Amino acid sequence: MKPTKLMVATAAVGAFALTALAQEPTDFMIKKGAQAPKFTTVASDDKQYALTELLKKGPVFLYFVKEHCGANPQAVPHFNSIAKAYEGKNVTFLAVINADKKAHSEWAKTFKSPTTALLDPDKKLIKEYKIRFSQSAVMVAPDGTVAKVFPGYGQASLDDLNASMAGVAKMEVPKLDFSNAPKNPRFG
Repeated sequence: MKPTKLMVATAAVGAFALTALAQEPTDFMIKKGAQAPKFTTVASDDKQYALTELLKKGPVFLYFVKEHCGANPQAVPHFNSIAKAYEGKNVTFLAVINADKKAHSEWAKTFKSPTTALLDPDKKLIKEYKIRFSQSAVMVAPDGTVAKVFPGYGQASLDDLNASMAGVAKMEVPKLDFSNAPKNPRFG
């Protein structure tokens, strides 16, 4: 049988998918132990945030989300529950979104997000942190290095993020229900 364009295209897509699946999830983001890129940027609350100032209070957790990500309806509620569990605690948890203030406002309204978001419409921070897929998080240690990465949204990654934040807050790990999150990490 002579290969058709459709057969060749299907084979190419399949090969790409297998290659992507074979890569470690952290191939899509900054590595643990790397120096975290410093930033000073405006957030959804109209305040300026500088990593160096935030780190004076302790580790910083950054949750990367894409404004128009197909995974948002499934993933964002889990990150919202984490954000709510740590409101008023001694933990810095910020979203980083590829949106300006107006677009973020619509996104936050749609997904009922309580999280302050660093606005990154030009994707400068996203690129510097080497985030290729949405719905991942990093923990930046007070010395400015990436202490942990939380690739994708899956039960183990969400549980690890929750436990890490509880450790920083010096509190018992809140019992959050991630049972409807995928078993393996997913990316948007």
